[in-house]
Amino acid sequence: MPLFNKTFKIAILAFFCSQSLATTGQKTILLQDKLVFKLAQEVFTVHDLKKYFKGMEQLKCIYADSLLLQVFSKQFNQKHQSKYSVEKEYSESKKKYFKELLKFGKILVYSRSYDVHVAPEIQNTFYLSANTLGCGTMMFDAQKKFLPYFSELVRLEIFVRSRSLSGKKFRTVSKDELTKAISSVQSILKSIDNQIDQVLYW
Repeated sequence: MPLFNKTFKIAILAFFCSQSLATTGQKTILLQDKLVFKLAQEVFTVHDLKKYFKGMEQLKCIYADSLLLQVFSKQFNQKHQSKYSVEKEYSESKKKYFKELLKFGKILVYSRSYDVHVAPEIQNTFYLSANTLGCGTMMFDAQKKFLPYFSELVRLEIFVRSRSLSGKKFRTVSKDELTKAISSVQSILKSIDNQIDQVLYW
């Protein structure tokens, strides 16, 4: 993201990205988005994280063997859906939940320093699977290409598999291999935790 756009985004969201509507002579403030945290130079908002939350549910439908889902199953459980409502102040429960997403955000940012490519055949396979499994195609554009947020998740899936399941991009693995892979990814998360600066917006 260009520096100007990033700066503009921060400036706008600093005011909660609110809009005013005149009602009965008063102003009603509708909160549309809100800053959550900044990792390195990347800012994440409630809306950004909500897209990933929905994307993980879509990934679960299309590709149930996702290693990413196994690692972050607790954070992206459907019981947390209500955490993505935008309010003026963060409740303590929301603060706790969003802190749990820091590791997800950090490995997402960290993985971008590696050349990970989502091949067209992967998109084609996912599109066919989405239709076959009845998952819907809301994560694709009109050209049947991944929307940016979903492409990021698939790219991250490829990244964690390349670091923990060498040579097994999207193949089914044994329970023992999966256990070792999850442990490997957790080790990566631990190692990068202090490498990436964080700022919490509350």
